[in-house]
Amino acid sequence: GIIGKTLIAHGSEVLKEEFLPKILANEVEFAVGYSEPEAGSDAAAMKLKADKTEGGWILNG
Repeated sequence: GIIGKTLIAHGSEVLKEEFLPKILANEVEFAVGYSEPEAGSDAAAMKLKADKTEGGWILNG
């Protein structure tokens, strides 16, 4: 699922060691939710935009 792929691509080694075996053994469950005013859970209608700067990120939307 999406959580395992996200951990593999972006997770620290500590998180990978802790959660990937549990995910493969079906010992844990994860849920992901998205919501935004005016869009609800329709991800295609969401307006949030993230712009990377030297100091971090600026979120607009």
